[in-house]
Amino acid sequence: MKQLLTTMTALMLLSPFAWAQEDFAPVLLQYNHDLVPYIDLEEAKALRADSEVFFLDTRSRKEFDVSHIPGAHFIGEGNITKDLIQSIAGDKAAMLIVYCSIGVRSEKSGAQIQDLGYTVRNLYGGIFHWKNNQNPLVNNQQLSTDSIHAFSKRWGIYLADGIKIYD
Repeated sequence: MKQLLTTMTALMLLSPFAWAQEDFAPVLLQYNHDLVPYIDLEEAKALRADSEVFFLDTRSRKEFDVSHIPGAHFIGEGNITKDLIQSIAGDKAAMLIVYCSIGVRSEKSGAQIQDLGYTVRNLYGGIFHWKNNQNPLVNNQQLSTDSIHAFSKRWGIYLADGIKIYD
C-alpha cells in the first residue's frame, strides 16, 4: 500500500497536468522583468464595467479571432503606436489592462504603452487564467465560445478549460 501511494504521488508530481495548468508563477518569473505591474483576475473583472478601463489583447490576430475577452481591443504585439492607443483609450487617465496567453508577450507590449504615458496593468495569467476560471470569451463575430487559441503545445498545458486550438 505504501509503495502504491508513493508511486501515485510521484506520478501526480511529475505530470504537467498536476501542477502546470495553473502555476504561472515560475514561467512569469523566468520570462518577465517586472516592467508592468500585474492585476489579478478578480480586480480586473471588477474594473470591466468602468468606462475608463480598456482591455487590450496583445496576441496575434489569429489568436484574437478564435476568442478574446468580451470588449477587448486587438492591438497585437510589437507595432504599438501612440495613435493606436489614443484611438482606443484617448485620455491618458484611462487604465489599460493588457493580456496575452499567460502574460509574457503582454508585458512587452504593456511596457511600450507605459512609455507613452498611460497607466497599464498586465492581467496575471492572461486569457488562459481568465478562461480557466470560467469567464466568458467571444470570437471574431462576438459570439460566445469555449474555443481558445493555445499558442503552442508548450504553452497549452496552462489552459485547463476550453477547447484548445493550435492552428
